[in-house]
Amino acid sequence: MRLIKLIFLIIFIFPIRLFSQSQITGLVKNNNEKLIEFVEVQLKNKDSIIVKNELTNSKGKFIVLCEKGEYILSIKQFGNILSKQKISVNQESVDVGTIYISENKTKLAEVIVTSKKKIIERKIDRLIFNVENSISAIGGDALDVLKVTPTLLLQENSISIAGKSSVNVMVNDRIIQLSGDELINMIKSIPSDNISKIEVITTPPAKYDANGNSGLVNIVLKRAKNDSFNGNVKTSYTQAKYDTKNFGGGINYQKDKLTVISNVDFSVGIISPLQKYDIYYPNFNWKEVYNTKNQREINSQRIAIDYKILKNTIIGFEYNRITNFSKIKAKNESKIISNQLDSSIVSSSMKRINRNTNSINFHSVSTLDTIGKVLSFDFDYFKYDYSINNDFNIITYLPNQQPIDNRTFFQNNDGKQNINIYSSKVDFTLPLKSIQFSMGAKFAITTNENKILFYDILSNQYFLNNSKSNDFKYSENNNSIYFIADKELSKKWSVQFGLRFENSKTTTNSVGLNENINNYNQLFPSFYLIYKTDKESQYSFNYSRRVERPAYNLLNPFRVYSTNSNYTAGNPFLNPYFSNNFNFSFSKNNISHMLYLDLVNNGIDQVTYVNTLENNQITIPSNFFKSMIIGFSESYSFQKLKSWQSNNNFSVYYSETKSNLKETLPLINGWTAYISSFNSFTLNNSKSLKGELNFNYQSSSVSNSYKASSFYTFDTGIKYTFLKNKFQVSLNITDIFKTSETIFSNNINNIKQEKFNYADTQKFRIAISYKFGKSIKENKRGSSIDEEKNRIK
Repeated sequence: MRLIKLIFLIIFIFPIRLFSQSQITGLVKNNNEKLIEFVEVQLKNKDSIIVKNELTNSKGKFIVLCEKGEYILSIKQFGNILSKQKISVNQESVDVGTIYISENKTKLAEVIVTSKKKIIERKIDRLIFNVENSISAIGGDALDVLKVTPTLLLQENSISIAGKSSVNVMVNDRIIQLSGDELINMIKSIPSDNISKIEVITTPPAKYDANGNSGLVNIVLKRAKNDSFNGNVKTSYTQAKYDTKNFGGGINYQKDKLTVISNVDFSVGIISPLQKYDIYYPNFNWKEVYNTKNQREINSQRIAIDYKILKNTIIGFEYNRITNFSKIKAKNESKIISNQLDSSIVSSSMKRINRNTNSINFHSVSTLDTIGKVLSFDFDYFKYDYSINNDFNIITYLPNQQPIDNRTFFQNNDGKQNINIYSSKVDFTLPLKSIQFSMGAKFAITTNENKILFYDILSNQYFLNNSKSNDFKYSENNNSIYFIADKELSKKWSVQFGLRFENSKTTTNSVGLNENINNYNQLFPSFYLIYKTDKESQYSFNYSRRVERPAYNLLNPFRVYSTNSNYTAGNPFLNPYFSNNFNFSFSKNNISHMLYLDLVNNGIDQVTYVNTLENNQITIPSNFFKSMIIGFSESYSFQKLKSWQSNNNFSVYYSETKSNLKETLPLINGWTAYISSFNSFTLNNSKSLKGELNFNYQSSSVSNSYKASSFYTFDTGIKYTFLKNKFQVSLNITDIFKTSETIFSNNINNIKQEKFNYADTQKFRIAISYKFGKSIKENKRGSSIDEEKNRIK
């Protein structure tokens, strides 16, 4: 209760006190009674210290907020003081009336500025890639731009930063709640011509949710053109083992105070990943092959509306809906081999899965003055509905392929999951005389109910098995406040400090288990220091503390069986784990060097326990390890001959994982090297024909409690635009040599395990898109519910 009162006082009483300050108002005119706009209104206290700087608006009016006291009010133009008077502020409002000035008649000679922004800039907490100065901004899409953005690493359907396992992608500071192919398709729907810059945030400041040991990539779009109407249509065909077809488009409108953004996307096709699983028992080997054929239909719609209700206030609404239906036909064949085949277990299943996501955002943004005070509010509601019906059978065969009668089972799983998240946040930016100050708060309530029914099937009759059924409930309240102070100490030194406080209370309840309540308070500091030399190079250091909360599905103790002796279950007693991240970097022009250190305590990973007596395998997530990653990365980007743009990354790091589980190895460690090169070529003078050649390589690595084998990929493509860049046709081949397969290995109870994974990444894709109308900027908002949605897997 004290925490809620504290948050209320800081977030609501402080702004009220701020807005209850006295105000000075007045008009500025010249001697001809003409209202003068955009002249400086300066307020000094009795010690001649400047306490406020404002500008007159288009009607010559000014408003200055201040504390009560004695001041000197000055009117300045082009650095010259045109009027000065003493005023006494001893009440709520002081009107100084009309101030007449003689305008400075000195005319400035015309200056033509021909310089342009650098392609790469370094700010105190992020790297900025100015896309407008890159050849990737011509006739491509956002994915083309990300491929040549320094420090970013792209694979088939994932984006990461050197030294980070993954990233969250934002558009205009709003996190996109998609992953995998859905995220990639969304990114490809953004024309590169609409992108102003890409911001790479390796260490997110306190403004952002503390959840996730990952960085952020922010796609910043150009400003909207007034009175514009535009849109696009696109389609693609992808051939992997099976084919996938995609169609989508959007229409955008901007007129006066109204902006409307809409988009739809539909995809239908089949993916077919392959997994293998080997267990080396003392007296025999267990070999398992898992083939799946996942037929998917994905449909998404989005509409966003912004309206400028007042001159300095925008209100808006956004609605997103995604429906995802999957029909997964799977066959799991396990063989038990000593000197020869002893028996085999074949499990066949047909899963029908529906996922429906609906999210609504209401927001407002108010610009309180001309020097940067901004107050914004968001309210979000997110609903996720998941249902699964799984018919499966398990048959055990003798070496002669004869089934064993008493080891044949027909069963069914029927499950539903419903997640509701309510969230709101407030952010306030307050520029002061010598420091940039911001603060905010967030409140989030999450409920999650997951009900699973398990049936044994005998003679086509369904019999409920209560021992394998489950009703799991989870609730979470998360309240947070943050403060950020940003100061330029000199022309060379800048510093930023942030602090985020989070209070979380979680409750889990499951059939057969006692209610588990977890209540904790945590502080998440962040710190940035940057030093700029005289030779356009700079040094920077940053630190942040982060938290990783378990995904909701990892908390559910329900057992999912693949055979009678092999199942996966969640763990309702999982706790969040915390990490400390340090980065030191040096950059000059297009070269960046970085040293980084990441420390994780009480980390979560899936552990497959094997039992030599019962020959079973049980996979359960647990908090059980500490890990350290220390490494060096280098990024080099260049643009040669105005036709070749390249982004190259090299990273080498040492990682080690220490386990406190007696069943696992106490220490896993090793060195890893990563190399990537993404290259874009302009192949003709009109810049309408482009090609690309990309390469990724990663040596063997440590992945939490597993060791992963090395892999590499080659991708290539060609793209042609015509009709004034409105029509585009592209061809791409990914994982040309089918070399992305990875083997994960570990040792449990002195029994070696190996897991082989191939994600069906060798693909050929042809895509066609058409743009019409004028470009428009999406006025996207930062949702207050982003962190909670990221935990739905």
